[in-house]
Amino acid sequence: MKDRKTTWQGWLFIASWVLIALAAVLYGISEYTVNPHKGQVQENWSIVVFVAGILVMLVSRAAAK
Repeated sequence: MKDRKTTWQGWLFIASWVLIALAAVLYGISEYTVNPHKGQVQENWSIVVFVAGILVMLVSRAAAK
């Protein structure tokens, strides 16, 4: 029973994948933005969201142990 995750750990894991998918969509949008400055800002935000998703995933995995 100890190997089983709790509900909040599962939700954290799902949230991490949602953040990673959101980062991919935001990066894709940034590639087609006409304004170069706006595209660079969107790309930077996509990197931040991706790193946040990875960190949330690591926290959820560490909490499961």
